[in-house]
Amino acid sequence: MTLNSYRIQYIDARKALSQGKFRQAATLAGQLFEDILAYLISHYHDHFDNQLISQIQQAEQRTQRQGKPTNLHYLVRLYTNFDIFTALEELSGNSTKILKTLDLRTCLRIRNTAMHVDSESSAEEARFLITTTEHLLAFLGVDVDLPPDWDPGSVPLRFSGAEECLHLLIDKLWEFPDDGGPRSSWAVKESKILKGELATAYQQPGLGIALFTTELASEILGAQALPKIQACVDWGLNQTTESSPGLLTALTDEGITGRVTRSLDLRHTVALAILMVRFGLHRKHCQSYLKLVLDSACPDGGWPAEFGDSESELASTVYAVEFLSLAAQSREMSSPHLQNLLHQGQEWLVIASRPEGGWATAIFQKSWDPLWSTAYLIQRLFAARAPSFPEWTQTLKEAIAFMLRDARMIGYENERIQLRVESRVAAALAWALSIKLLDSLSEERAESWLSDWEPRFLRSLKHVPSKELDLATGSFATRALLRNRQIGSLHSTSWGKST
Repeated sequence: MTLNSYRIQYIDARKALSQGKFRQAATLAGQLFEDILAYLISHYHDHFDNQLISQIQQAEQRTQRQGKPTNLHYLVRLYTNFDIFTALEELSGNSTKILKTLDLRTCLRIRNTAMHVDSESSAEEARFLITTTEHLLAFLGVDVDLPPDWDPGSVPLRFSGAEECLHLLIDKLWEFPDDGGPRSSWAVKESKILKGELATAYQQPGLGIALFTTELASEILGAQALPKIQACVDWGLNQTTESSPGLLTALTDEGITGRVTRSLDLRHTVALAILMVRFGLHRKHCQSYLKLVLDSACPDGGWPAEFGDSESELASTVYAVEFLSLAAQSREMSSPHLQNLLHQGQEWLVIASRPEGGWATAIFQKSWDPLWSTAYLIQRLFAARAPSFPEWTQTLKEAIAFMLRDARMIGYENERIQLRVESRVAAALAWALSIKLLDSLSEERAESWLSDWEPRFLRSLKHVPSKELDLATGSFATRALLRNRQIGSLHSTSWGKST
């Protein structure tokens, strides 16, 4: 088979993918994958050193004695067991750094699945195989003409392990606000992300996720992150209305009628206030926000989602508790009235917790809603460092215990939802371990779950187009992957280049 034939087969696989013929695309790419692996060995075989030639010959003889064919299984074993890629680099002078990161075993599994009569391939699987063959063809110097609709974001991130993945995720976090337009701040809409509506999540961002992203950026990047954090806060201020300076609004779609209404949004206004207090920005605004929060408390001790309401809401109360906790740590803002309302807010959250532990927002009518709600909200409570009392500490511990139980049993409608929800759970558990909240048995269970989650996350991520790895999920996964790793040891040449 000539190199031009490889090119034609590659383009055929791309066309099948663009036409939604995923199994056909996977089958074509799978055969091309096998052909290239075989070609590389046969083409360079006589130039390999004697030790590698002997290893390949022994493997071939052993396979034949066992009555097995020298097919793709055999080829993948050769590349996995012997350092063939290094030999290819030395002989050709072309780098095989990327080739060494390719997941050959996953390609083998996808190819075999596509070959079965009663199986079906997904777009992600076909794309994974095609991307792998693209790297192999690039090494061979094949000039592949990509289809007109080629989108670089359709290619998954390429990494060889957790450390390299962590670098890529931090790069994505750092670069995100540089895109401009909707992506001019570290803010996205969490509810839209969990619904899979990524475009809307970026076009109509909320400031809840900005609490996590700016916090993480500050921890990892230090002072380098401050200009972009400032830009994120300024972006939030620019979203406020002239008629109600400093207050954010929320759009509500009534669904049946299609009518969209606008209301003053206390929840995200408080999130903006948290950003200001946490990073010491716009101090005059902070005093105004403090008065708004103190005046907006409901009679039962919580806070509503919208200004003027009297019904307490879970996320609003969590944000208010975080804001008041930060304010209480400031000499300029603390007062007895603030301390009393803060304690009442904490008590409201204790009472609002479920008998089995944790909280449920009911935003998503899914079995995983309590798990997501708890994982999301408890991280804000960890960040708050609110005053401790026995019932409060016990509520936090019970929330973690619930997550450890539910995270192993919950079912998801698809792998993408599982990736997103589990990244948030992983971040919450990693945070709980870092602050030494758990007893020894719970620590062991949390460590065990995270040890199982990490390779599962890395495997799943290799099937996700990079444009579908959203800012929020990437940030939560980063916090979890940082567990037991020193931030100071991380480095990226792209950090700090742009502001």
